[in-house]
Amino acid sequence: MAIRAGMSLKEAIEQLTKGFIKFTGRQPEALEKIKIKQEALQKIKDLNKVVDMSGQTIDVSKGIMGGRQVGMFDNIFNRMQKDMGKKPEVVGRMKSKKPKPEDPEEKADGGRIGLKAGMNRRTFLKLMGMTGAGLGALKMGALKLLGKQGARQVTKDIIKTDALPNKPEWFDALITKVINEGEDITKKFATGERQTVHKLDVDSFTDSKGNKVITEEVRVTQDPDTGEIRVEYLTPDSPGESQVDLVYKKPKPDEGDPNPSAEFYAVESEPRVVNYDGDIEFDGENLVSNVDELMTDTTKLKMIAKGDNKPTLKEFVQSKKKKDQVERLNRDTMNQADYIETKYGPGPDPSDYVDDMAKGGLAGMLGE
Repeated sequence: MAIRAGMSLKEAIEQLTKGFIKFTGRQPEALEKIKIKQEALQKIKDLNKVVDMSGQTIDVSKGIMGGRQVGMFDNIFNRMQKDMGKKPEVVGRMKSKKPKPEDPEEKADGGRIGLKAGMNRRTFLKLMGMTGAGLGALKMGALKLLGKQGARQVTKDIIKTDALPNKPEWFDALITKVINEGEDITKKFATGERQTVHKLDVDSFTDSKGNKVITEEVRVTQDPDTGEIRVEYLTPDSPGESQVDLVYKKPKPDEGDPNPSAEFYAVESEPRVVNYDGDIEFDGENLVSNVDELMTDTTKLKMIAKGDNKPTLKEFVQSKKKKDQVERLNRDTMNQADYIETKYGPGPDPSDYVDDMAKGGLAGMLGE
C-alpha cells in the first residue's frame, strides 16, 4: 500500500516503516527512523500540493477563483462590494446587449463613476485616490478588514551587537527580523527570569487535515543577565538532523572586568563513538569560530536576514555541496567513522583493554 493523499503523518510513517522492515528484514535504527519521518513529511507535502490550470502551485489557505489564485486585492474589493449591497465582481462578466448612453466620464475612465451602475475596479481605485497617500490608506484599510492577524508587526527593534571579525555580517539583521516578524514564545520556552524567546518559521506545509507542519525554524533567545544572544536554527540539513546554534555573548561589566569583550561562536552536532562496541551517536559538539567552518549550510539564514530568496551561483553551489555532505554523513556509518578518525585520529585498539567484565566472566572461568 503506497502513501496516498489524505494520509496522516503517523499513517505515512507506519507505512514506510513496514516497507523498510519488509525490505531489510529488521527494525529501523534511530537514524533510520528520522529518515523515515523526513521522507513521510516530504511525500505528504508533495501529495497535498494543489496546482492551478496552468500547473502553478497555489496556496489553499488563500482565495481561489476560476481555478486560479486570487490575491488580497480581489478579496477586499469583493467584500466592499458585498458591504454596499452589490454582487461581487465576476471575472469575465458578459456585457449587456442593450447599449448604454454615452457618458463623458465613462469614456475617460473606462467605467461609470456613479454607484448606481455598479462599481468596477477602476472606479474603486479612483474613489480611493490611488496615488501616494491613497495607496497607504488602502493598505491600512486592508489590515483593518483582515484583522490583527492579517498584518505583520511593524519593526519595533533594531538589534545592534559589537562588530567582530568572525561574526556574520548578516547576524544582527537576522536577529532583528526574527524578533520583529516572528512569534513571541517567551512564556513557553524561556528558562531565565528575564529571557525573551522568539521564533520564525522558515519552511512548512499544510497536511491533508489542515494542520501546519513546521520543517525548519529559527529561534532567538536573548538573556540580558548573561549578555548572550543565541540563534537556534532547527533544520534536517544538519548533522544528526538536529540544529545549529550561533552565539553572541558580551558579559556585563563588573569589578573584575569593567570592559568585557564580546565573543561569537557557532556549534552543531557531530558523530561520536559512545561505547566499546563502536556504536555512534550524534551527541558530540563541533565548535567553530566562523559559520563557514560549519558542516551545516547557513545560506538560508543569510537570505532571511537580507530578505532575498535568490542566492548567488557561488552560494548555491556551496550550499548544495554542504547539504550533500551532511546527507551522506547522516546516512552512512562509514562516513561517520571516517569523520571521527579524520578529526580525532584512530580510536584505541580493543586488544589494549582488559575489560573488567571479561576478567570475571568467561575468561576468568577458563583461567586466562
